Amino acid sequence: MNGMNHSVFQRGCVLGSLILLLVGPGCEGEPRARSEKTNQGSAKATVPKQAPNEQPAELRPSELPGELGPAKKVRLGRSVWFETEGGHRRVLVETSVCLREGGLECLLCRTHSKEHESILSTDADAQVIHAGLLAAGAKPGSPVQYVEKKGEVVTVPPTGSRIQISVQYEDKGKTVTQPAQQWILNAKTKRDLEDEWVFAGSRLLPSLNDENQKSVYAATSDGSYICVYNMPYAMLDLPVNNPNKDPETRELQPQTNRIPPLETKVILILEPKPDDKAKN
Repeated sequence: MNGMNHSVFQRGCVLGSLILLLVGPGCEGEPRARSEKTNQGSAKATVPKQAPNEQPAELRPSELPGELGPAKKVRLGRSVWFETEGGHRRVLVETSVCLREGGLECLLCRTHSKEHESILSTDADAQVIHAGLLAAGAKPGSPVQYVEKKGEVVTVPPTGSRIQISVQYEDKGKTVTQPAQQWILNAKTKRDLEDEWVFAGSRLLPSLNDENQKSVYAATSDGSYICVYNMPYAMLDLPVNNPNKDPETRELQPQTNRIPPLETKVILILEPKPDDKAKN
């Protein structure tokens, strides 16, 4: 972990501890992860101010419907929840389908940024998602790096805690939960994406538009939230040397027949892998 990421990681842990102290019964009507199993197993973390008509980040707890079980949840910000259920800690992000076929760069992007090459989009702030992942026990590593060694540029793939990602949506009254990899096809092997994402943690950039804001969380600014091709500002990325290519030659493509219709609401479930949490 580089010096800057280490410093902001420590500050983020303070917010993570606060989240764990505050987490209580969930809010009725808000998205939450169902308990069924799927087939699968940095930067300063702050919660931005809410719009006047939104629920404040500090909590408004109410009882969950009984059939949803004992999960406890706190809202971190617009479209982002932190949930605990037994020994599991995870982040829930409300998204919508924006692409079912074509050149792919991201699994998830920020609204009004990369919808033309991302399966899902969200109006959530990436820095809030980052804070939730810290509270869930994940540790940020680094996005892809290009380092000069002996006169040659060497690619250092993204690093960080492995994050299990699932997609959850309603289909004909039934809740469907699948590993996110099943929505991405490797056109070369004709198989589902096999790699797992890691918590690269993006990076902080100097603010160019606001003198009172010392830094900007790059993933939020760029829109590169969860990438399938290496992006220097990615919050989550694949831990392989997978350079971004021309859309027409990209090997990773949407699994169109498995992705629900455009604008379908999808809950993205982000959960650090247990073995990574055990190592930390």
